[in-house]
Amino acid sequence: AVDGASHIMFNWIMAAFSLLSNILLVVLVRKVNVVSMGSYKILIYISAVMDVVIALSNAIVVPVNIHMGKYSFVVFGVGTSSWPALQGLISIYVFDLLFYQTFALLSFHFLYRYVVLIGSSSSLSQLSIWHWAAAGIVFEIIFNAIMAFFISHYEPRSDWRADVRLVYEMNSFYGINMTKPFGHFHVVYAEVDDGGSMKFNWPIVIYTLSILGLISMLGAVMIICSIGVVRMMKSLTSEMQTIVPLAISFTPVGFLVLLPLTGLQFGALGNYLMSISTIYPAIDPWLMIVCINR
Repeated sequence: AVDGASHIMFNWIMAAFSLLSNILLVVLVRKVNVVSMGSYKILIYISAVMDVVIALSNAIVVPVNIHMGKYSFVVFGVGTSSWPALQGLISIYVFDLLFYQTFALLSFHFLYRYVVLIGSSSSLSQLSIWHWAAAGIVFEIIFNAIMAFFISHYEPRSDWRADVRLVYEMNSFYGINMTKPFGHFHVVYAEVDDGGSMKFNWPIVIYTLSILGLISMLGAVMIICSIGVVRMMKSLTSEMQTIVPLAISFTPVGFLVLLPLTGLQFGALGNYLMSISTIYPAIDPWLMIVCINR
């Protein structure tokens, strides 16, 4: 398992790097002429702020561990597992909602940039910055409402048939006794009785796959817009801005959701997948700097 102190230190390093990188991005945007990109710089400022907020959430609010059991996984905070259960649970809610903003902002980035580049050939290019701002606000309200609805069903389970190995590893790796209240989500896809009969918890399966489906739709928007931008700019810069988040943000989340459905015990692998995903807010501004330079 990821050592708690090392996990916290890693997230603080990523948060500091994100803060410095995004400050550099903002300084360069203010100095470089980006008139040709319309009001794109406003979106860059918003993304820079959100990158820092998300990185600080990773470091301060709750550096998250995800431990995988048989047909289930437990989401809990390294620094908040000892908090009262309600406060620990709220901290994970905050983390999750901020974490998913990465996907929403990226898709909005790609769509806006694509529309600006195709210019007058699209009716969307006639929209003012206020139209885009209104659309962004509405999109964020709907997106967060959907995510909050799904996440709110990931309550701590007290009625589940104990996964003996999961209970043992949680206590052995993290010193957490799962029979006592602590701030966490326990996403249980299915339970297996003593006779080996398995019963799926279909609402949770559907909620979780719906989250993955929503994120996949945002990823598809990125890919489609990226292909269009590459054709117009004749540059691989946009491809890198697509490949990197897909590799270190979208893909780890997909594995986190899908691997437990196999019924195999992946244990602490989830911790490393979460650590990979926390890197993105730190390197996102550098991808943006390359794009602006182009």
